Parts: sequence; C-alpha cells; structure tokens
Amino acid sequence: MSQQAEREFKNLLTASEYQRLQQAYSFTIPFKQTNLYFDTATQELKRRGWGLRLRLFKDRAEQTLKIPAHGEHDLWEITDPLPLSVAQQVQIQQPSEVRQYLQKYNIDRTQLQLIGYAQTERQQAILSVGLLVLDRTSYADTTFDHELELEVQDTASTPTTFRNLLSTQQIEPRKITNKVARAVAHFQNISLENQYANLEQMLFN
Repeated sequence: MSQQAEREFKNLLTASEYQRLQQAYSFTIPFKQTNLYFDTATQELKRRGWGLRLRLFKDRAEQTLKIPAHGEHDLWEITDPLPLSVAQQVQIQQPSEVRQYLQKYNIDRTQLQLIGYAQTERQQAILSVGLLVLDRTSYADTTFDHELELEVQDTASTPTTFRNLLSTQQIEPRKITNKVARAVAHFQNISLENQYANLEQMLFN
C-alpha cells in the first residue's frame, strides 16, 4: 500500500498535437493500462469529489482511491497492489487500505458498482519539472481522445509551469473534464450488452 500527495495538470489534445508531442520529447515505449471506475448507486464518491478505480497492466494491477487535497490540482492517492487475476474479477478487493478508508465513511464494498472504463496507451517522459504523460484513450463505445498530463510531487509548482509548456509546444489551453467523467459518459452511451462485451475484450485480449 502507498499514500502520496500529487499535483496534476492536464490538457486535451488534437490528433496532430499528440503526434507532434511524440516527436518533441524522449518518451518511453508505449504501454497499455485499463482503468475501471466505481461509485455507489447514489454517487456517494462523486459527491465527495473522490475517484475510485482498478488499474490493470500487462502483468499486475492496483486499486486506487483519489481524494482531493488543499489545492485545485492537488490529490492524495491511496493505492493497493493486486494480482492481475484478482483485478479481472472487476471488484474492489478486501482487506485493503482503500477498503478501510471507505469504511471510515460508511461506504461498503458491496455498495460499489462499475460506472465506466477506458483503456489508455500511455507514454511517459521525465522532465526537470516532473513526469510528462501522453495518453491515447479508448472508451466503452470505442471512441477515443488524446491528453497531455504533467505530474509533479512538488506542490509549489503552479499552473504557470504547465501553461509555459503548452505555449512552447504551441498547444491551445483547453478546459478538461476528468477521465472518470468522460469514461462514465461513454459507458452510458451504449447498450448493457455492449458495455460488458467491450470490457471483456479489454480485460482479456
């Protein structure tokens, strides 16, 4: 289990901006990760501003609860490592630090339900200011988008740092809906049958 403070800055990209950034920085080889998002039927987590996900990689997985910290871009993350086979059951696991934190607020694992999912092809580049992340994400309805993110551990970093990076790359600043909300919207756009058929393909192919 780990807990850490993190500051994130994000911006949606056009396809051409995404391709240009791939050439501008020394990114790692792309890797895939599948995110499954959860909430209660009454949207208890959303009301608190929390985000709860399972994240599956090629050979491992983790469950993470994101909690807002002091600033607009600041988050606390509680993460439990999981075996991939366990995460493929599509349930938040117990016992775990995430489950313990949820229970402090009377949120039981049995109340949680899948509200959306997405699969991201991610590339990363280490910069002096933090970790630069380039994502191409596909959703339950098979549509996709592109996103740039700067993750920093130094909470003294300001949005100006990120804006300067966008300006250098001639990228227009754009307001962004968080990935959870985007995944939920795409999930709700399709039939129940397709929701789970597409999920199975993401999880096991």
